[in-house]
Amino acid sequence: MVASNDQMTNTRYNQLYLTKNDPAKLAEAKATEAEIAFMKKIADARSEGTVEITDAFRILAKEYVGASSYNKIKAALKTDKALESKFKAMLEELNKGEVN
Repeated sequence: MVASNDQMTNTRYNQLYLTKNDPAKLAEAKATEAEIAFMKKIADARSEGTVEITDAFRILAKEYVGASSYNKIKAALKTDKALESKFKAMLEELNKGEVN
C-alpha cells in the first residue's frame, strides 16, 4: 500500500511509523493531517489482514489439518516468505470468491 500511493514516500512512512501514533512525536515530525490519515488507513488494513490470517489459521487447524499440522504450517508461514506470499494470495482469491 505504501509503495503504490502518491501521498507519502516509503522513507516518510518509515519515519512516521516510528512515532507509534504518539501525537507529540507526530507533531515533532511535522506530520500533516493527510499523512496521519494515511497512517491510520495502513494500520486499519494491517489489522484487517491480521484478522483474516488468524481466521484462516483457525479454520485450517480446526477443520482440515489437525493441531500438529496446524503448528507446522504456522511455523512455516513465519519463516518462509514465499509460502506466506502464496498463502496471502490464496486468501485474496477466497475473499474475491474466485476459488473453484
